Amino acid sequence: MHLSDIHFQTGVAGKAFDLDNDVRNELVRDARVVCAQLKQSVDFILVTGDIAYFGIEQEYKIANDWLIDLCKKVGCSPGKIFVIPGNHDIDWKVIERSAALRHVQTGIRKAGAEALDKQIADALGDPETASMLFRPLSAYNDFASSFECTCGPDNVWWSNDHELGHGFSLRLLGLTSILWCQALRIRKGT
Repeated sequence: MHLSDIHFQTGVAGKAFDLDNDVRNELVRDARVVCAQLKQSVDFILVTGDIAYFGIEQEYKIANDWLIDLCKKVGCSPGKIFVIPGNHDIDWKVIERSAALRHVQTGIRKAGAEALDKQIADALGDPETASMLFRPLSAYNDFASSFECTCGPDNVWWSNDHELGHGFSLRLLGLTSILWCQALRIRKGT
């Protein structure tokens, strides 16, 4: 099962209402129907970004509970959940507070095609800079650690192979590119 942009959020602008809750409920209902029709459970769940809305701890607690419940409803082992971050999984307040981080991200984004690999390698090759680049994903990484899908200076990507039977296998690759490819934006009032 492939999911994306599930956007768990809490306390948005002082409101407790979750706009995406109905969509997620229907997603679970549809998944159960499809599993019943196919007479098959889900082998794994891949969530490709935007798990949270503001990249904060409370959102990931809700997301974790929802994903574990989804696993129960579609017959998937929680050990077969794989996640990668999206731009909403970044805690933008961390970026707002760090001029040094903004400077490094801007340098990477503005590097031309010829200089991009070197710019990224230089940033990741310096332990202090590399650590700083991943700081906005701290809450995401706490969440992703239970699924063994964290990202950091030493693991900007992960890989997991699945045997599908009949001589076929599937390799999932989770690549963390959001640290340098998103447009720099300072979120105000959201």
